[in-house]
Amino acid sequence: MANIPSLPSPASAWVDKDGRPSTEFHLLMQALYPLLELANTAVQEIPPVDPDTLYRDQTANLTVGYTATAYSAGTVSSGTLTLNPTNGNVQYYTNNGAHTLAPPTSDCSILVKITNGASAGTITLSGFTKTQGTLNTTNGAVFFASVGVVNGSSIFSVI
Repeated sequence: MANIPSLPSPASAWVDKDGRPSTEFHLLMQALYPLLELANTAVQEIPPVDPDTLYRDQTANLTVGYTATAYSAGTVSSGTLTLNPTNGNVQYYTNNGAHTLAPPTSDCSILVKITNGASAGTITLSGFTKTQGTLNTTNGAVFFASVGVVNGSSIFSVI
């Protein structure tokens, strides 16, 4: 570490006879500059504590609600639709033909709205650990279902 010169006693020692910074002042600043830069860098790397910010490693009590934009899975008329939580927790699609509905592969909860189209077909629920409620194929019928996956177990519940 650099040798930091001792501080001059009178304030006038910081400036020379012409009012410019003295040699001692320059030496002191040269010694302190790397320490100030290091402190500035360290402070910039510390995130500010903000009580209004959610942190992934800290629990928080939410005192307000949040909105979500519903994801449209489109019109499904065949094949398998596997719900995907990365599309959001609120999803919807139109049933326009027989198809299979499968649970997500990761832990999550999704509210899904299913609207029967003119050619609605039977929806086969495949891969769910538990199912509750019934669906039909009536044109225009609307169903809301809660889908949840926790530690490998899944549920589909018409609400």
